[in-house]
Amino acid sequence: PFTEDMILDIIFGLSATFSHVKIDVSEALIPSDYSYHHQFKMNRRPNELLKFKIFAPKVFHMIRGQFQVGEADLLASFKEPPKGIKGEGKSGAFMLFTRDRRFILKTATKEERDFLWEFLPFYLKHIQKFPDTLLPRIYGVYSMKHEGIGGVVRFIIMNNIFNSNIYYDPIEMYDLKGSKAGRFVPEHMREFTSTLKDLDIKRKIWVPSSLYANLVSQLKADSDFLANHKIMDYSFLLGVHYENEENAVVLKQRKEAQLKLSESERSNTFRPSKFQLSEGGLMGWNPETKQREFYYFGIIDILQRYNSRKKIEHFFRSIAQGAQEISVVNPKFYATRFYNFLKETVVAKGKEPGLDTVIDQVFPVSVDPVELDKSDGNNNINDSNEDEEASDSREDASDD
Repeated sequence: PFTEDMILDIIFGLSATFSHVKIDVSEALIPSDYSYHHQFKMNRRPNELLKFKIFAPKVFHMIRGQFQVGEADLLASFKEPPKGIKGEGKSGAFMLFTRDRRFILKTATKEERDFLWEFLPFYLKHIQKFPDTLLPRIYGVYSMKHEGIGGVVRFIIMNNIFNSNIYYDPIEMYDLKGSKAGRFVPEHMREFTSTLKDLDIKRKIWVPSSLYANLVSQLKADSDFLANHKIMDYSFLLGVHYENEENAVVLKQRKEAQLKLSESERSNTFRPSKFQLSEGGLMGWNPETKQREFYYFGIIDILQRYNSRKKIEHFFRSIAQGAQEISVVNPKFYATRFYNFLKETVVAKGKEPGLDTVIDQVFPVSVDPVELDKSDGNNNINDSNEDEEASDSREDASDD
């Protein structure tokens, strides 16, 4: 778990990073920008050397610019020590949530870090082509290590899906993959987790008809993209907020406090997608409960490749549970099942007077990606020993 000292090391390292690494934004990206890393050493405490490494700084500077997130925004959010938790997923990753709810810092394995590094040119191209993508907004990749003691801590900074101007707390939360095998939370476990799964969801999200086609189309584009890069085991994280007797008083107090802030203090500054224009989420009208709801959602955990280890896991789990229902399956099949489940079971076209208006915002695309192969990327990521060779070729950049 993150100790208080580790959190302070991270904040210290991030602050030093933005002052040490100078980025020339006047020149276009070149292929070497994607593989570049910079390491520097510093002392936060006497006689204790901290090695801090930043990966592809120019690329991530441009990604942050794409979403209108500056280095100052990151540092401001990390000023107060973030809240740390252990993730509920199989990876065992630890996460830090900034107090203002804007950012998440998540630990990563070396395998995940290396894959993101390899996958980065295609990720940048995708978010520029689809500015309303549901994929995580990845703002930076880092690692740190105390010289001579302890292990390497690798981490990624990304957006928090549940970010809201007035701090709406999701009343219902779901982690959805489109699979059925084991995808439920037993009643006796629900007091320990607030996130339910595929077999637990008994409701729909009611998307205004003006945005329904946009959302369905974006889900298709994102799931196809992940399949083309042999990625699987990702989830659609969904939070639903609505007013009830328990939260009405708290919400009223939060809204009143928000109104006392200046416009700059109220603003989260990041560029919202079309699905984040109502208190950081999407507003809909539930015809069954006759009330307004806010939906917060996105695709998470996109760094799991269908490699040899996953193929073996698929073989044994399919014997026990059935090949069609488990989560570890061929990426093309996974993407199709994921998309169909959300489109047919979760996302519904809704209406509400005053809501059903066309939202037509044009967001500038500030960066041209480096020229890539016109293929869909299948030839760039594979499951063979070439993966090991590519990883070995970066040993000089490894922090191990």
